[in-house]
Amino acid sequence: MPSWLHDLIDSDMPTAHGRDRYLGFASSVMAGHHGELEITGNAFNVHFSQAGVRVQCLWDESRSPECMGLPAFIQALTAPPGSRMP
Repeated sequence: MPSWLHDLIDSDMPTAHGRDRYLGFASSVMAGHHGELEITGNAFNVHFSQAGVRVQCLWDESRSPECMGLPAFIQALTAPPGSRMP
């Protein structure tokens, strides 16, 4: 799992409820129910689209946005703790 994804989970999804919210947005876009959705959390802005997930750090605008595909994002958030993710 990329380090930026760990940062996102630690800061903006510290609870199962928070993680479920992000999973719901990603799943809804992937299923075609919405074309695009966006969540602004404590430290990151996360944009979901059919093209994938784009994550921008709100506190360090010099960091480039990070991107990954919707299926990989969903898989990373649903993986059991301690499992290896690409």
